[in-house]
Amino acid sequence: MILPAESGSWYNGVLSHTFSGIVSPYYDSATILMEQLGKFKISVPYDLSLISLRDDMGENTRYPGISGIKIPYYEFGRFVCERLIDSCEKQENMLPAFESAYPLDHTLSLDIPFSSHSKRIVVVGSVNIDVTLNVNELPQPGKTISTSKHSVIPGGKGANQAVGVAKLENEVSLIGRVGNDYDSSLVYSYMEEYHVDIQGIKRDSLAETGKAYIHVQNDGESMITLLAGANQNLTPADISCYDDLFEHCEYCLLQTEVPEAAILEAARLAHAHGVKNILKPAAINRIDRSLMQYIDIFVPNRKEAEMLCPGMPDVESKADAFLAMGAKTVIITLGHHGCYIKDTSFCGYLPAADFIPVDTTGAADAFISTLAVYLQNGYSLVNAAKIATYAAGFCVSRQGVIPAMIDRNSLEAYIARKEPELINCSANRLLPKLTETL
Repeated sequence: MILPAESGSWYNGVLSHTFSGIVSPYYDSATILMEQLGKFKISVPYDLSLISLRDDMGENTRYPGISGIKIPYYEFGRFVCERLIDSCEKQENMLPAFESAYPLDHTLSLDIPFSSHSKRIVVVGSVNIDVTLNVNELPQPGKTISTSKHSVIPGGKGANQAVGVAKLENEVSLIGRVGNDYDSSLVYSYMEEYHVDIQGIKRDSLAETGKAYIHVQNDGESMITLLAGANQNLTPADISCYDDLFEHCEYCLLQTEVPEAAILEAARLAHAHGVKNILKPAAINRIDRSLMQYIDIFVPNRKEAEMLCPGMPDVESKADAFLAMGAKTVIITLGHHGCYIKDTSFCGYLPAADFIPVDTTGAADAFISTLAVYLQNGYSLVNAAKIATYAAGFCVSRQGVIPAMIDRNSLEAYIARKEPELINCSANRLLPKLTETL
């Protein structure tokens, strides 16, 4: 594809990793582009390969890291002049056709396409505008309460988890619905800011963007009222038309704040592509076995587990029930008590990270997005879950959800001080694989 430098369309292609590389006809333009990409934290060549054509009459030293092909302007000009002279003098022995090699000087700014480095994570779920109200106590019937602080930002479990994945430097695509209103523009703006692929977000002209009204009291506990809006119109067809997103995907994150038929189609489609499904149940009191057969990791909290398995005495028996329904692994999150994990190879509790809670709204979303990223990066289930508890702890220690999601550098720097062996364990495990490929 040929794009003029003044066109802005190439920039969106770079951010979305649609383009795997750029060839610049001018070395000066390539150096300027290199500087611009650096400002937006786009790494050459990891995110994007870069090649520049170069003049054969001078050496370029400002950015020796840019791979280049020298174009023989001088030799070609000399050839043309000699041909013109021969033609004017009507020489019979004309020079042969011009030939030249075009070797690449080095490959420092070349790499495999970004999609081959790391498979994407697909998130299918709710997209809302979160209206958060800070209160001294949660609302009660017949009692009026007041607030002196509030915020209005995009949220919803789908959007939260997508941003959580993106802030951990993993490619992510979000599938969902928003209304055809101002709120939808705010959603698109936020998702683009965090480099979430938004091609799967559909505008619905017949509904408004979903809303979540969140009351947060002083100890961080929260109460949420949902207005489904466009989320309730997400259909199986909305999922199947983005079949290509599942082709280079390893994990699909699902939540039940959108219609069950859409979630079932997403789980089925992901399973057909060999993608592992992680399901967070929310605002439901039953779950179908036809869905659970596709679920690799089922992540309810204590209250959700109680609603889905009423009458069972403890979390262990509830986990057994979910496994019997078809889930391969069950993780029941227990707030400040950590979580309980059970699958065929592990059964036990993990403690929560030690953080002072400010707002617990996004704890599960931070946990799940981090769990998926580190599983995809080669960590074991237990170690990925341990890292996820730190991410959840960071999230609850701040106000809001999307602004409270931790970035990868901060998360790993903190864990390196607390449990350095936890971060190093995956690097040591993957080292043999790296040496095999060299």
